[in-house]
Amino acid sequence: MKRFFHNSRCRYFRLDILLCLFLLLAISSCKKFPPDPGPPEKSLAGIYDGSGQLDGSATNVRVEFAQDSLSRWIGGIRYRGALTYFESIQLDSTQDTVRFSYHRNDVYHQAWAIISGVGLAVHFTTPTGIPEFRVNREQDGVNMSGAWNGFMYSRLLSTTRPAVMTMDQRDQLFSGALTVVLWETTLFQVNSGVANPPSFQISGTAYLGTDTSPCLLYGSYVTSDSLVGNWQLGQNGDVDQGTFSLGRSFN
Repeated sequence: MKRFFHNSRCRYFRLDILLCLFLLLAISSCKKFPPDPGPPEKSLAGIYDGSGQLDGSATNVRVEFAQDSLSRWIGGIRYRGALTYFESIQLDSTQDTVRFSYHRNDVYHQAWAIISGVGLAVHFTTPTGIPEFRVNREQDGVNMSGAWNGFMYSRLLSTTRPAVMTMDQRDQLFSGALTVVLWETTLFQVNSGVANPPSFQISGTAYLGTDTSPCLLYGSYVTSDSLVGNWQLGQNGDVDQGTFSLGRSFN
């Protein structure tokens, strides 16, 4: 009889273990994992910099959107030395497109823009004939997009020369060109960079006639529209190197 009860308890014990294992497997098979995080949410609020063809020629453009204390959208556009406030702003239900309008020099302007995580693609419907252009979101108060003018000092030539730079910066993606006349016209073609405001570093390939050479520019922002730093041409500046200062104007 003792053996019978002992064997019975063992059988029940084994059944309990099997039942627990079955329940654990069932629960784990039904466990729901959180979905993978999607792309960052698009947000309209912010300051955007770039350049476009407005009033018949190229100009730097700065656009800003914000919400007031009543959650109404407000904003404006700055170019050719003037800031104009938007008269109407409409954000669609999907948060993908914003429509805005304003008067400038007695001309009614109406536009819409596609919103992305890094900027706006702006399309004007009135007046007609304005090409689409981009303005890119400032991060920590800065963005390098647009046209810049300034000077570069050459150690090899011991002289300072005028320089012009155009840039498109989409977050950490840089694409642009800087032109300066050293001993001959030199084009710095920028295709990579990193920004950690107020510091930045951009690099690419320089073209001097038929010769090519790696190039590097690194420095910092003095203001959101003023850059200073150093440049190198060749490996570690073995071709030439020096300093630069560049400014961006919305006049």
